[in-house]
Amino acid sequence: AAASWNGSSELFGADRVERLLRELGGVPAAAVLRRVQYEVRDFTGGRLADDLCMIAMRVSAEPDAKAVS
Repeated sequence: AAASWNGSSELFGADRVERLLRELGGVPAAAVLRRVQYEVRDFTGGRLADDLCMIAMRVSAEPDAKAVS
């Protein structure tokens, strides 16, 4: 997503991705992916020069006591 360009040769960029992710904190992963895809398509005018591959995962602030053995 960060490597997507618009018609003005402007890069979507990691800063925009980071801002979106901060804004969407606590939102289900599938909704985050849909929103990022929407924002990238909006930014590029719906034209992607390449495929768009995204992975979402939830990271807990505290380690799971059961997972650490």
